[in-house]
Formats: sequence, structure tokens, C-alpha cells
Amino acid sequence: MTHELQFPDEFYLGTEDHPKPSQRPTSIKQALLSMAEEDWVAMVKDIFPDEDPRFVDTHKVLTRVFQTNTCSTAEFPVEVWIDEQGTWRVLVYRAPSSST
Repeated sequence: MTHELQFPDEFYLGTEDHPKPSQRPTSIKQALLSMAEEDWVAMVKDIFPDEDPRFVDTHKVLTRVFQTNTCSTAEFPVEVWIDEQGTWRVLVYRAPSSST
């Protein structure tokens, strides 16, 4: 069963202006930045066949994620679909709670 993406804004872009790659990304943007280079190139060639992978940025891929608007799971880690077929997906983990 799939679900629509219905999460807080931080889930999509994170809270940092320039997130670093992570083994446990806490936003879709960070998950995209964390993809292995060979996976990024293969994904771009598959989803954007007329584009050079060197010139496709996370913003363009995030736009596709918003259009696709699908995840496999509604609980963390959330498996977010990049393309409509679900061929390309990223996992997004729950952000750690800040202690006050």
C-alpha cells in the first residue's frame, strides 16, 4: 500500500541550509544528497533521459518527488518514491528530538 506525502516542511528540506550526506538522512533533500554517485547518475539517466546528470540538482529531483507524492510507508523510516513507478526511492529517518 502506498501513501501520499503528508509531513511537516522539515521532512522535505530539513532544517539546515546545506545538509551533509548521512547514513540516516532526516529529510528528502539530505537523502538525495546521500545517494552514491553511481546511483545518482543512473537515477537521473532513468528519470530525466535528456538531461546530463552533472547538471541535474537536488531541486529538480525534489520537484519530481513532489509531483510523484508517494511513499511506501507512513512510519519512519519513510520510503519516499522519486519516480511514479517507484523504481527510485530513498529512506528518510526520524530526526532526533532536541532536548531542552
